[in-house]
Amino acid sequence: MDPKEVSKERRLLPLLRGTWAERLAHNYERVFIAGLLVSVPIVVWFFGDQPSFLSFYFLPVLLAGYFLDARSAVKGSILVVLTVLLFVGIRPHILHTGPVGQEVYTHLLSWGGFLILAGAIVGRLNERTDSGLHQLQVQLEDWRRSQEKLLAKMQDIDKRNGDLENMRKKLESALYATMDPWVANMMVNKRLVNEKRELSVLFADIANFTVTVEEMKPEAVVHHMNRLFTELEPIITSFSGHLDKFIGDGLMAEFGIPMHHQQNAIQCVLTALQIQKRVSSPDFRWKIRVGIAHGEAVVGLVGSEHRKAYTAFGDVVNVAARLQRICPEGSVCVDAATQEKVSRFFDIRRLVERGSADQAAALDSRLREVQERLGLSPADPDAFLEAAELSGKLGEVPQAIEYYRRALSLKPDIGERIEARVAELVLSKQERPEKVKLKGRAKAVYAYEVIGLKDPLADSRRIPVSVRAYGEDRLHRYGINRDCVLPVEALDGTMGHSIVTASLAGSLAEALGMDEAGQRHIFEGAFYHDMGRKNVPEHLLNQDDTVTSLPEQDQRMIRVHVEAAPLVLSTMDIRLAPEALLSIESHHERFDGSGYPKALSGEAIPIGGRLIRVASEYDHLTSPRQFRDGWEPTAAIAEMKTSADRGILDPKIVAALSTLLRNGLTA
Repeated sequence: MDPKEVSKERRLLPLLRGTWAERLAHNYERVFIAGLLVSVPIVVWFFGDQPSFLSFYFLPVLLAGYFLDARSAVKGSILVVLTVLLFVGIRPHILHTGPVGQEVYTHLLSWGGFLILAGAIVGRLNERTDSGLHQLQVQLEDWRRSQEKLLAKMQDIDKRNGDLENMRKKLESALYATMDPWVANMMVNKRLVNEKRELSVLFADIANFTVTVEEMKPEAVVHHMNRLFTELEPIITSFSGHLDKFIGDGLMAEFGIPMHHQQNAIQCVLTALQIQKRVSSPDFRWKIRVGIAHGEAVVGLVGSEHRKAYTAFGDVVNVAARLQRICPEGSVCVDAATQEKVSRFFDIRRLVERGSADQAAALDSRLREVQERLGLSPADPDAFLEAAELSGKLGEVPQAIEYYRRALSLKPDIGERIEARVAELVLSKQERPEKVKLKGRAKAVYAYEVIGLKDPLADSRRIPVSVRAYGEDRLHRYGINRDCVLPVEALDGTMGHSIVTASLAGSLAEALGMDEAGQRHIFEGAFYHDMGRKNVPEHLLNQDDTVTSLPEQDQRMIRVHVEAAPLVLSTMDIRLAPEALLSIESHHERFDGSGYPKALSGEAIPIGGRLIRVASEYDHLTSPRQFRDGWEPTAAIAEMKTSADRGILDPKIVAALSTLLRNGLTA
C-alpha cells in the first residue's frame, strides 16, 4: 500500500469506525469533492450576501490538506473557487448589494488564490510529515528487526555460554573426583606453575594393614577404606592441606601448596593429631602411623602426556615417607625442621631407637605427671627441679634449662647446684637427641614424636590457676568443642588464643559481679571472637607490621573479620545468643571512640566487647609470636594501663585484670 494511503487511514480510522466508515475512508477524496459540490451551492445560496462566509471554505480545504494530500487540497480549493465564480456569474449581486465591479472580482481572485495556496501549503506540509513518519516507521521497523536478531544472537551466546559453563562444571566435577578442588580450579584457569616451594609433607598409613584384612572380604575392605578416607579428607582440607593421593592403605598430603601458607608446618601437625584423634574412636579398628617433614620440594603437574597429577617430589617427601614407617602405631613423627617450627605449640619428645624406647617412655610419662603437678602448684621448686632433671635425661636441654630457671627464681639458695647442672647439660652430648637411621638414607636424621598440643591454660607463668579452672569448667559446662577454632588459629600461629581470651574474659565478668547467663555470653563470644579471620587473606594475618601502618585497602580487608564472624559461625552450624554476637561485633571498639566498626565510645560499648578487648590484648602481649617472644605479665599490664590512659582500653577492666593477676600469679 502506498505510504500516503497508509497515512490517510492512520488519521481517519480513529475518527470513523465500522465497515462503512472504513469504506468511506478509502474513498475520502471522492466524498470530499462530492461534499463540496453540495455544500458550496448551499452556503452561497443561503449566505451569499455575507462575504465573510467565504472564509468557511478554508476549513474543508485545510482538512483535506491534513487528512489527504496537497493534490486533493488544491483540487478541492479550485473546485470551490470555480463554483463561487459560477454563482457570481449567474447572480452578480449574490456577494454584493451594489453594482458588480472589478473590486469584487479582484477580491474573489485574491480569496481564491489564498485558498488554493493554503491547501497546497498544508497538503505539502502533511506530505513531508507523512514522509518523515514513514521513514521513521521504516527505521523503527529495521531497528526492531535488528533488535530481534541481536536478541536471538544474545540468546544463542547465552546458550553457548551455558553449555560451556556446564562443560566446565562437569570438567571440574570430574577433576574434583581425582584431585584437590583448589588444584582443579587453578588448573582450569591456567594458574598452576611448576616451582620450588617450602612446604610440609604428611604421610599416613594404616599399621599392620595386611594382617588385619587377611580374613576380610574384599567388599568389606573397600567399604572400610572408603569410610576411613571419607573421614580423613575433611580434616586435611580444613587445615588448608592438599590431598595429593591415596596410596593403597595410606595417603600423602602437602601443606603450603597450591596456595601459600606461612604456617604450613603447624597446619600439618595439627592435621596429623586430628587424624589420630579421629581414628582412635571405637568406630575404627585400625591404628595409623603419620610421618611429617618440612623443607623445599619441587611442585607441579607431573605425569605422562595423557595423564598428570599435581604433586611434590624431593628429599623432604622421602623423609616424610620413611618417618612414617618407623613411627610408633597411633603416633605422629616429625623431622628436625618441623620440630623447630612447631615446638612452641606442641609437646614433643625425641624418637629413640627401640632398645631405649621403653626407658624413654617411662621418663616421659613421669615428666607429664610432674607437669600436671606444676599446673596445680606452680610455686613448688622441687617439682621444677624434677621436671628439669627428667627433661635433661630425655635430651630436651632448652626445656630443662627453663625448668631450672623457674626453680632458681623460687629457691635462690640452690643457685650453685643449678649452675653446675646446667653447665653439665650444655657440655654433654645430650644437647641434641640421638639421630635415627632411616631406611634408604645414608645419613641418619633427628626425629621427634609429637605428643600433643600444649595447653595454653597450663602456663602458670601468665595464667592464674583460677582462670584455668574457670575455662576448663565452662568448656565442659557449655559443651564447646575446643578443636573447632584450631583451623583459624593455625592460619597465623595463635593456637590457644581463643580459650585463653575466653577464660580471662569470663573470669573478669565473674569478678565484676555478672550473673551466669551474662558470663556465658561473654565466654562464648570471646571463644569465637576471631572466627571471621577465616575470610582474611593469609598473608595479612602473618605480616609483622601493625594494622594501622598497612595501606587502607589492607586495613579494610582485616577489619572485615568482625562482620564476617557470624557468617562463618553459621556455616559451621554454631548458634550463639544475640548478646554473644554483639560482644564479637564490638571487641575492636576503643574506649575513646576511635575503634571499629561503629566507633562507639565509653559505656556505649557493650561490656562483652570491652572485656574481650582487654583479655585478647593481654594474651597477645604475653604469648610468643613468630616475630617476638612473649612479654612478662607485669610488663604487659603496664603497657595495657598506658593504653587505657590513651583511651584504647577500658580503665576499669584493666584494673580488674591487674587485680586478678596480682592475686593469682606467683612471683
